[in-house]
Amino acid sequence: MLAFRLRSAMRHRAVSKTYSTDGLQKSARSCIIGDWFLPCTKEFSLVRATLAFFFTLLLMAPAPSSTEAAGAGFRVAGMPMNCTDFRGRTVLALKVSNLGDVGRAWVVNTVPYILLDPELMRRLPKPLQIFFYVHECAHHKLGHWYNPTGKSEKEADCWAIEYGRDRGILQRQMVVDFEPWLAKSRGSAFGHLPGRERVQHLLACFDGPVETAQQ
Repeated sequence: MLAFRLRSAMRHRAVSKTYSTDGLQKSARSCIIGDWFLPCTKEFSLVRATLAFFFTLLLMAPAPSSTEAAGAGFRVAGMPMNCTDFRGRTVLALKVSNLGDVGRAWVVNTVPYILLDPELMRRLPKPLQIFFYVHECAHHKLGHWYNPTGKSEKEADCWAIEYGRDRGILQRQMVVDFEPWLAKSRGSAFGHLPGRERVQHLLACFDGPVETAQQ
């Protein structure tokens, strides 16, 4: 049963996908883990192996020490954080080294998770750490795992910024100060905007109506 559940959670397949890098269309062989497209490389294998290891521990132990329920003592940049998904279920948080990204939203056997790489997070200013956590929470809140679209990343960005703004966690200047940290990003096949364009999108969300992000 454990092996079946783990294989189901970690299943992947190879596909052909077209993506854009600096405006140039390229074709590459990509691998899918859940809703994530990753190049079929050694890095992909490392990410998959790391996640498989942690989820093996998770499924074997009723309350592993590496898992914390957001809202039950979990902190990001020293702040207590909590997250629920679109069904009202508590989202659990995992700290996973060598994740291959700052954070990821994940679902295992209908249980929602936020995965964070503690080493990468520590390199970032505190407001950006909070933003990335809330961005992953937004994927769960907006149901993107079950119904992803080409706009999912932009929607999660906007939800995270509005959430931080409406609760006084993020100030506009903090969002402006994200630019040096995001500037070198070229965007991604997932729908992440290129760095400077992403910051402009975040600022547009910050300056928008005060009405949306509800936890």
